[in-house]
Amino acid sequence: MELIIYVMIAWFLPSIMKMLGYKPDYSNLYCGISMYIGVKPANIDKIKILGLYNVSRGSDACGIVINNVVSKGVDDFKPNPSIKQANFSNFIEKKNLVVNENDENYNIIVHNRKASTSWSEKSNPDHAHPFEITDPDNNVVLIGAHNGSISNCEELKKAYDMTETYPVDSQLMLSILAKNRKEKHPYKVLEEYKGKAVLTWFYLDEPNVLYVFKGASKEYSTSNVEEERPMFVWEDEPLKSLYFSSIREALYAIGGNETNTFNLETNKVYKFIAGKKAKITLVNREIVQSQ
Repeated sequence: MELIIYVMIAWFLPSIMKMLGYKPDYSNLYCGISMYIGVKPANIDKIKILGLYNVSRGSDACGIVINNVVSKGVDDFKPNPSIKQANFSNFIEKKNLVVNENDENYNIIVHNRKASTSWSEKSNPDHAHPFEITDPDNNVVLIGAHNGSISNCEELKKAYDMTETYPVDSQLMLSILAKNRKEKHPYKVLEEYKGKAVLTWFYLDEPNVLYVFKGASKEYSTSNVEEERPMFVWEDEPLKSLYFSSIREALYAIGGNETNTFNLETNKVYKFIAGKKAKITLVNREIVQSQ
């Protein structure tokens, strides 16, 4: 009898806690993203600090893009099983990260990965962010990263006639954004996905322009609209630079404070242009319930 009671408690407790408004801290279970855009090259030490802070959000793999060149760190990828670079701290010990005034593109994206699907191989660099998205001629047109998970990938593939195989849901989302870039409603997929997302990306023919989207949707159990993943920004105003992080305190560590760091608003695509005011496009996700 006692066993039956314990099973019933275990079964119903999560639903009861949700009804009472309890929200567990899952922040350490999700990926971390850091970015930079500015009129001058980033301070690379600040980029490293942001990446190190976000190790707490993911250490299954890591990656960075500097001047349109993507580098990734993984563990035990054949034929070099001795390599241990999935943790960003190990990665930067081995990788010389350099920026300079002559770089074509000052944008930087850092990703600390927490693999969210069993079929996504942690040790495969092809599954690590940032992703390079190519056109039909195999030219890289977009580089981006994603924090979250998408549950209706097959539905989206059919809707947007995406015929390739995408081992990671993030690749699919970024590929659709690239394909629809010049359509009348280029961000329609951001209204239609089911799941969680912070997405950031840039186009190679548009240097020093960075796109950022942070979704919010209705919780399946309560229908309350809630932020899907965090993203904060610090404006280093004297240098006309913006640093971003999934962890707000990371921005404090590099010079930000409570008055000049901001939580990005949800369901908006921000088009940040170096040295200029961001352009904002609204995204309607009211009808979507996250799962």
